[in-house]
Amino acid sequence: MKKFLLLALASVTLLLCSEDVCARSWRINSSAEAKADFTSLSEALKSLEVFNGDTLYLDSGCYVWGTTINKSVTIIGTGFNLAGSPVKEAVIGSGIEIDCGNVKVEGCVINGDVELTGKVVNLTFERCRILGVVSTASGAPTISGPVKLLSCFLGEGIDPYKGNNFVISNNIIRGRLSNLNSATITNNVIVYDGTDSKTDYALVDIKNSSISNNIIINTNAKYLVNSDQTVFYYRNNTIKDTTPASNNSIVRNVLSTAAEYAFPNYPDNKFIGATLEDVFVMEGGIDAMYELKEGSPALDYGTNGYDCGIFSGPYPFVLSGRPRLVPYIYEATIPNQSTDGKLNITLKIKSQNE
Repeated sequence: MKKFLLLALASVTLLLCSEDVCARSWRINSSAEAKADFTSLSEALKSLEVFNGDTLYLDSGCYVWGTTINKSVTIIGTGFNLAGSPVKEAVIGSGIEIDCGNVKVEGCVINGDVELTGKVVNLTFERCRILGVVSTASGAPTISGPVKLLSCFLGEGIDPYKGNNFVISNNIIRGRLSNLNSATITNNVIVYDGTDSKTDYALVDIKNSSISNNIIINTNAKYLVNSDQTVFYYRNNTIKDTTPASNNSIVRNVLSTAAEYAFPNYPDNKFIGATLEDVFVMEGGIDAMYELKEGSPALDYGTNGYDCGIFSGPYPFVLSGRPRLVPYIYEATIPNQSTDGKLNITLKIKSQNE
């Protein structure tokens, strides 16, 4: 039964990628019984049959180790947070390094950091669950971009050391953003647990960037007393670079910064000392919990008529990160025994069209 379902899921994944539609597409599965084209990402990328522009599909439930992506390919998984679904997460373990341009990764779970080299250009991560995004340790090169992070879930932050032309939109980010220049940061939920330091902000070393429609909450509630005997809450530390010299546009964000610590140069933000419970429903899965609650200060507050947060804006967040236009089995009925020598299996299939 397990083998049949595995083959059925693989067939559905490739349904839209026949030779007539998608000339070069390949299946990857670490299980030998899956009879995929390759058992690992590294094997596929080393193959002389895989060219720039090809698409690599990770089978449902497969686990492959990370590697260096050195060809301009598209890598597509099955989504994340798929508990209760016949479709299982496709997992890339230990992180990956991107060492070329024109790479897209969609619907994948990456149990490690995405490391960027100076060769990165036209890189897109969409609907993925990632630990964090960093630069390689050796040399810390400038990342010229564009690098797009769209509708992803990041367990940690984004710190490319020298990152130019990043588009960071509609992501859940449980960490800090730093070292970005000429970035577009919009419609994200950024939740940061600052450490015991007055200088530990959720956004730091951001220059020449647009910061709008975000919900930014520092959840560290510890405090100290300033020299003037006023209480300073660490959770007020959201955006550090608010002087005109930083040349940032900071508009229509909902912040945990309290009103008495508002940015005088950027008054068009909600400085409300917001907590997670003030803004979100805080129930459901790791992504659904960030839906806006009734009466949330983020409702209708964004630019261009958008709400703040991940479910509005240019790349509305899709629960479970299912990749666009890839059909998947959402219900499978497989009997334990045959009838008249036949096994009557019912599969219900749909496609994520948005």
